[in-house]
Amino acid sequence: MQKIPSDIAVGSDLEMFLFDNEAARVVPCVGILEGTKDKPFQPKGYGKGFAIQEDNVMVEFNIPPQTNVDGFINAISKGRNMVLKELHNRHGSKYSVYTAKHVNRFRGVELTSQQAQTIGCEGDFDAYEGGKMRVDPPAPGLDRSCGGHVHIGGDFRCPDFVAALFAELFIGVRAQLWIDAKDLRAKWYGKPGIYRPKPYGIEYRTPHNGWVNDSYQMQRVGDGALRCARYLTTTDAVSLQASFRKVPWLMVRDLMREGATTDLGQELWHKVVGEAKRAGVPV
Repeated sequence: MQKIPSDIAVGSDLEMFLFDNEAARVVPCVGILEGTKDKPFQPKGYGKGFAIQEDNVMVEFNIPPQTNVDGFINAISKGRNMVLKELHNRHGSKYSVYTAKHVNRFRGVELTSQQAQTIGCEGDFDAYEGGKMRVDPPAPGLDRSCGGHVHIGGDFRCPDFVAALFAELFIGVRAQLWIDAKDLRAKWYGKPGIYRPKPYGIEYRTPHNGWVNDSYQMQRVGDGALRCARYLTTTDAVSLQASFRKVPWLMVRDLMREGATTDLGQELWHKVVGEAKRAGVPV
């Protein structure tokens, strides 16, 4: 992919379920708002980079790239309010957004539209497989899940899959975005080390949208992303390569799957963080 010069920055596209306040349940966002992946809707009164789109049965909003953590948190809050305002302008108090869970099972009759059957606009890549593109995603059936993807910008001095592994360390591990093996997303879209290369850097796609529910977690994600971007941009390629070889990456993957709440997870946490710091990585 052709890369373009990029500032050190963090952004996000967040998917959320739509809640019907009258029916008191999650419903598909199909034809309720507007905007698509190819043509996002930009409401008036918001700056460049803020946009809304219907993604499958979820509502998604985009924010412009931010160069500091406070800007990141404020942009996410502004984006969420943008969605709520647009819903109110179009439908009064009928709808709100729902982030209390990131997986929902819909009724078959709700998923008959082409939009509800269109999943994954681009291919994903697996950093633990050296950046191999993944194919043949499993059929989701009646279940849908919301992503909390993190975009990281910078002129990285390493391949994309290496940047994604460091993102796993700085964001996934550092912000403790653990993966529940029983979670639907963990079977494909939320597996460790999933990313997409972007002209400005990478999109780290493993996390679901749960981190958006409190400002402290948003702070950890934004700070981790900016630390990662700064490290990958300001460290020379030889030093990056040397550090990369010393980090126990398979242990990082095991930690993402286990979490740090069990005895095994605690042991993995101390080993991973210790080895990363000894390798010169400022986690």
